[in-house]
Amino acid sequence: MSQILRSKLERKFPELHVLDSVRKADLTGYLAQHSVDFIISTIPLENVNVPYITVSPLLEAGETQKITDFIGKLDQGSGHTEHAGSILGMYTQASLIFPRLTIGHRFELIELLGNELAKQGFVEPDYAHQALLRERLSSTTIGGGIAIPHGEPKLIRSSRIAIATLEEPLEWQEEKVSVVFMLALAPQEQEMTKKLFQRLSLLSEQPSTIERLVQARTPEELLSYL
Repeated sequence: MSQILRSKLERKFPELHVLDSVRKADLTGYLAQHSVDFIISTIPLENVNVPYITVSPLLEAGETQKITDFIGKLDQGSGHTEHAGSILGMYTQASLIFPRLTIGHRFELIELLGNELAKQGFVEPDYAHQALLRERLSSTTIGGGIAIPHGEPKLIRSSRIAIATLEEPLEWQEEKVSVVFMLALAPQEQEMTKKLFQRLSLLSEQPSTIERLVQARTPEELLSYL
C-alpha cells in the first residue's frame, strides 16, 4: 500500500523528491542515516523529530489539498525562499501582472500581454502576433481555469511570464479561463522550463489557490500567493 501511495504522491506532486518508502519499524534507523524534510505516513508515529502528516493509503478526496497546506506551512515556518511555487515568482514581476481584467475575447488578452512583454523589452515586437497564430492552431488551456499562451521562442530576449486574472471567466474555446500565464521562456532554459510546467500542472489541480489568485486585487498580492 505504501508503494501505491508513493506512486500517487509522485504523480500529484511532481516537485517532491520521494526519498524512500520505509516501514515504521525501520524508521528510526533510517532517520539516523538520512536527512529528510518531512514524512507522509499512513499510520500515527511516536518519538519522531521530523514533521509528518498522516493520510489514507488511498489518498482520498481532500487529502491532496491537506498535503499542499502542510507543505506550505513548513515553508513559511522554515523561512525557505524557494518553496513549491517560487519558480513562478522567479519569472514575473509586478509590472507584468494584471489583476481582475474585463476583456471580451482571448485574442485581445493575448495581444495585450504579448505587447506588454515587448514594451518592457523581454521579447521582440512580433511576439504577440506569433502567439496569436499559435493560439489559432490549438487552444493553450491546461485545465483548472488556466491558459498558457506563448509565442515563437526565437523572439524571446529574456525569459518572463506576464499574468492576468479575469473579473469574469473568459471563453477559451471549449473551456472557461480565469488565470492566464503568458509564457516567454527561452529555449536554453530547459531544466527550469520543466520545473515550471510541473508547477503549472500542479496549480491546475488546486482550485482553492486559483480562487485566491483571482480574488487578488493588486499585483503585489497576487505575487505573494505565487
